[in-house]
Amino acid sequence: MVHAPVVVSPDCTLDVVVVHLKSRRPDYRNGDAGDDTQAYAMACLRSLVRRGTEAVGLRVLLSSLGKANKRPRVVLGDFNDVADSVTTAIVQGVGAPLGDRMFDAYDLQRTQDRLRHVGFSSMHEGRYSTIDHILLSEDFNTALPNAIGEVVEVNYLNDHLVLELPEASDHGQVLARIRLFDETHGLIDAGL
Repeated sequence: MVHAPVVVSPDCTLDVVVVHLKSRRPDYRNGDAGDDTQAYAMACLRSLVRRGTEAVGLRVLLSSLGKANKRPRVVLGDFNDVADSVTTAIVQGVGAPLGDRMFDAYDLQRTQDRLRHVGFSSMHEGRYSTIDHILLSEDFNTALPNAIGEVVEVNYLNDHLVLELPEASDHGQVLARIRLFDETHGLIDAGL
């Protein structure tokens, strides 16, 4: 996890956190084999517990940043879990007071053409999923009164996954274009 304050204008600084949570790959121990269903189940549970623990640590950091700095927050990276998973919900602060929650940029984008957007960032054994996310604080949720900007669009750069290029990343990239409401600031591009 990396945290950096990013100055996007003279009067706007974002707290940006880049993450890579534990993969869903089974965490085998000494001598465990993949052909033993009990060992496989325990190995998967170890991975989930570790990813969950990392998600809780990230949630604590985001809450602390929100209280201490009172700045907009952005979290982006490889969550190794889908948007509606328990671990991603922990990071988002589902159930937390409104000022402490994070929102998926994909859900916040101004226009959502579900037929045009092919939103996936991972392809494994023929299954497509989105495990890379950009989460934003309420400052970019236009349904709320104190929004300072909006998510113009979210794109997934993932052609290389379908083509199975061995030299390319095994993840698609998520790109969000964010516009601050003060027109003098122009566009902020946040990408993963």
